[in-house]
Amino acid sequence: MQTENENKITLSIIVPVYNVEKYLEDCVESLLNQTYQNYEIILVDDGSTDSSGKICDIVAESSSKIKVIHKENGGLSSARNTGLRAARGRYIGFVDSDDYILPTMYEKLIYSMSRYKAQIVSCQYFTFCTNDILKEKVVETKGNRIQGKFCDKQEIFKFFFTHRISESVCDKIYSAELLKNCRFSEGEINEDTNVIFHLLEKSSKTVIIYQELYGYRTRQGSITKSGYSDNFKIVETHLNEIKRIIIQRYPEMVPYLKHFYSVHYFCLLNGILHLESSRKYLEDYKIYRRKFKQLFKFFYKWEKRSIKEYILGFFLISPLSLIYIIYTTLQLFHKKISYRTF
Repeated sequence: MQTENENKITLSIIVPVYNVEKYLEDCVESLLNQTYQNYEIILVDDGSTDSSGKICDIVAESSSKIKVIHKENGGLSSARNTGLRAARGRYIGFVDSDDYILPTMYEKLIYSMSRYKAQIVSCQYFTFCTNDILKEKVVETKGNRIQGKFCDKQEIFKFFFTHRISESVCDKIYSAELLKNCRFSEGEINEDTNVIFHLLEKSSKTVIIYQELYGYRTRQGSITKSGYSDNFKIVETHLNEIKRIIIQRYPEMVPYLKHFYSVHYFCLLNGILHLESSRKYLEDYKIYRRKFKQLFKFFYKWEKRSIKEYILGFFLISPLSLIYIIYTTLQLFHKKISYRTF
């Protein structure tokens, strides 16, 4: 599998690094094992307080492809922006430092980018927690033909709002030209959602590959597993910005956007529900619950749900969920009082 003018194609892979000493070497190994070899790896050590920074320097000694940037801690977006400023590639990819990509991922993405003259190529992702799953995936995708699909703007948004294209920047590659004026909002969470939406709208051609090539590691302590906090209030701001553009330019996509909204409210409610201090966010919960209830009929459209999610969805729109939050808070309060008394 060869691309046109392959010797002129350079890929910059930006990897923000923060306190991932247990997983960093595995991640870098997956990058160095790529079947496509004309690339650079930019490790941005975002002020790690564990040995991640030292590991960056050690792995850089093993390969001339690796460049390390050490900086003060500024968050994921800050690290990605730093990587973008240093990138020299014609194409740009992002990888989270606790994840793992399959050996043919970038070869297949770049081949499709060249073949379709696209500005974005997206693959599918899988989740893993053990290396055994990775071994199975490598065998599963080895030698598979590339099944790509060029999508027009409406189809792309439909796929994005129904999660056939992820909200992550990591399972994709982009033309450097497309990212020329793109920067991630620093100090915010959920920043990928808006960035991906705007890039998909801006992209002249977007291609989807129907293969799971990017592996997201599931672990405790990651940003996406950290639970609800005041920081998550920005999610509605991001959603409303997308809503404004869709209503103005793509009104036929509104039903799919409502589905997108409903899934986010489901996640926000679920995040609050599983907090020990859920009572603290009762007012947020009431607001999200009211909006989720209004959009509930869109929640089950277009995406398959597990039985657990079906049950939880109905539970969230019922008064029982509010009672549950108050009850569990009283239980926690009672335990603290009992402990102090004892």
